[in-house]
Amino acid sequence: MNMKHRIIHVVLPILVLCALTPFMVTVDAGATLAAPAPQDGTVVTGMVFEDQNNNQIYDAGEPGIADVAVSNGVDVVQTAADGSYSLPLLEDTVYFVTKPADYMAPVDANMAPHFYYIHYPNGSPDYIQEFRGIDPTGEMPASLDFPLYALDEAMADDEFTFLAIGDPQVRDYKELVYFRDDIVADIVKERGMGADFAITLGDMLSDQLTMYGHYQQTMGLAGLPTYYVPGNHDMDVDAIDDTHHLDTYISHFGPTNYSFDHGNAHFVMLDNIRWLGATPNHSVGNFTDGFSAQALTWLANDLATVPKEKLIVLGMHIPLVTKNDAPPAMTPGGDRDALYALLADYEVLALTGHSHVTEVDLPGDEMEAWGAPMPFTHINAGAACGGWWAGPEDERGIPLAYQRDGAPNGYFVIDLKGNEIAPRLKGANVPIEKQMNVSLLNRWDLQLPPNSVTTGELGHAQLAVNVWAGSSQTAVTCSFDNGAETTGMRNPFARDPFATARQQALDSWMLENRGWQNLLPPPIRAKIGPENWMQTNSSWHMWSCPLPADLEPGAHRVTAVVDDGFGQTFTEPYLFDLWATQ
Repeated sequence: MNMKHRIIHVVLPILVLCALTPFMVTVDAGATLAAPAPQDGTVVTGMVFEDQNNNQIYDAGEPGIADVAVSNGVDVVQTAADGSYSLPLLEDTVYFVTKPADYMAPVDANMAPHFYYIHYPNGSPDYIQEFRGIDPTGEMPASLDFPLYALDEAMADDEFTFLAIGDPQVRDYKELVYFRDDIVADIVKERGMGADFAITLGDMLSDQLTMYGHYQQTMGLAGLPTYYVPGNHDMDVDAIDDTHHLDTYISHFGPTNYSFDHGNAHFVMLDNIRWLGATPNHSVGNFTDGFSAQALTWLANDLATVPKEKLIVLGMHIPLVTKNDAPPAMTPGGDRDALYALLADYEVLALTGHSHVTEVDLPGDEMEAWGAPMPFTHINAGAACGGWWAGPEDERGIPLAYQRDGAPNGYFVIDLKGNEIAPRLKGANVPIEKQMNVSLLNRWDLQLPPNSVTTGELGHAQLAVNVWAGSSQTAVTCSFDNGAETTGMRNPFARDPFATARQQALDSWMLENRGWQNLLPPPIRAKIGPENWMQTNSSWHMWSCPLPADLEPGAHRVTAVVDDGFGQTFTEPYLFDLWATQ
């Protein structure tokens, strides 16, 4: 390649970068680029380079970066010593670079990393009409170059924190304001929990794809680079098959299957929604789970470049497994087993959304419906919208949208140190130190105040401890003010009294705000919205502690102590009264 003169290529749109985190680099947004010449033949060539002058143009003298993976969505190659690469030319695909751990891609004003180039020469097909799809991109530039920026040693460390956000699922601008003021504002208030970046796990919207731009702006207010993966409510439902159902998504967020490195982790973002084709009434429910053949081929090629000692962090929408009743996880066998086989030689953390409950499943956990034991750690991150932004409003005007497992709406904060993980659920507008609710379970005398129990109930009533990110390795102990301690037993069939009390308020709210749905027969209600399974249900992160038999009447304090099995200990005090009975 001739390095004696400045070579001008169109790489990616010129991006305005903000110095909001140590990742950010300020570049001149007013630069004018020459029109690109098209590539010839059947290959795409280009450079991955360190953009030392921050103009996103490959200039003479700027060093190329070796051994960086570049893909056309199927094939994966690594750059040569000078940063150059060559890939087969494909149409209707997205070319992208896998960001190395010690580099960062440019981000736009909405904090979305731009590590990709959309190549749809003719744009979306004519049947994509309801939403914008992809505008024609024309011919491939003469050289498809990707700028990267070196991170300092602290930002490239193996010990870091990131956020995992499931299902914001806003259906109108009112709910987008809820998301802004409940989730994004919480991240800002907590200074991002010290996170380097965030990933979202699909269902950003509830089918109204015209809101993508405003949603991205809102998420950008968090000040964290944010990576995205699609969900079943993020699709073009007028697509006739599984080929162009995510065109509008791609136009805003880039590839649907891609990877990036950070610390000792290789993050793999996957689309596991299979669209079955448009229906006459444009039903949003005509989908199933699974991976396309192209996605699995790309993943195999991607992993071929990844050392076995790396931790693989998967981000996708539909859970691989779930203990809950609805919605279902991925189908046992088939695509799920193919994924397991590709990952067999790695330590893996899988992150999902979709079910609007939190669930932490560990290697060896097993249920008959799964078909096989869980091979790696799997966290369902719940929903940022909780129970679909439904319920009475708090003092901020935001619904108390508790999930049906008794956990608050929010997001996961995950610390990584090498291959060791430490997850916590950050409830929206709830201190990070709070990781559970404690309440009285199996009370008989419901005429007493909620935090009260009688001496006649000591052999029956228990303390319910709902550990929002609890798992099979979680240990719960209840320490009472009389010196007694009782051991918590996992009790997945108990309904959290704390959540049940809020359910009563939700039921009243539903009658007032969406009462017309409740007048319909249950089979019809089940088809018109999620509210039919918002009811408080059993939870696999519930523990129950017996009350000491020798507890004296009067006011008492108990402290629930939780060892989560990931090296973290949490405590929660609970005050209650014991009333004497004859």
